[in-house]
Amino acid sequence: MEDEQLPYWVQRVVSINQGVDLENLTVKVIEASDLSRHYNCFTLQEGVVRIHLVPYLTIEERGKVGLIELIDLDCSSSSPRRICGGLKVTVYIRATRKVEDLLLIHLDEDGGTVITGDNLKVLQKASKFREGDTVEIWMFRVPNDNESTKELCFIFVKQD
Repeated sequence: MEDEQLPYWVQRVVSINQGVDLENLTVKVIEASDLSRHYNCFTLQEGVVRIHLVPYLTIEERGKVGLIELIDLDCSSSSPRRICGGLKVTVYIRATRKVEDLLLIHLDEDGGTVITGDNLKVLQKASKFREGDTVEIWMFRVPNDNESTKELCFIFVKQD
């Protein structure tokens, strides 16, 4: 989808939020695990993360996600450990619906990068996605009052 083909609501979300750097991340087919309350995560494909997402993130954001190893400077520990509590993100699923306080995080156990958090259940319910649905995922940034970097946001556009 090119910018001219973006649904009006997507363009409006970016504009209202003073969004910048709108980029297409991927097209994803929704899997059962993306909808499962048991797994509680929305998986991003490894190749997409490496090629499109990692270059979009700052070094600090990569560290928060767990995509690079940052050394914990706490001297109480003799060994370095990964600092990756996750990067706070917001996901827009319709013009009037956004889900905040989600986390983008890389899971060392299986090497996957996911969107997760307590509010993922809200995203799963409100999106009304079904297994097999095709979703185009866009990313953009919005000004953040607390930090110099702009907050990472995603827009999930269900394709008909």
